[in-house]
Amino acid sequence: MKIYRIATAVLALNLSLFAAEGEAIYKKCAACHGEKADAKYANKVPALTSISKE
Repeated sequence: MKIYRIATAVLALNLSLFAAEGEAIYKKCAACHGEKADAKYANKVPALTSISKE
């Protein structure tokens, strides 16, 4: 049971670190693509919301 609690704590810590990293990356993208990723960058790159998730 102790190992399970430790593993859960480590996993939760890793997820929060990835979330913070993703937020920092998104802020860089939002400068050109907009807060909701619906802006076209320099009228050359399509809005991120129009791109397939695959």
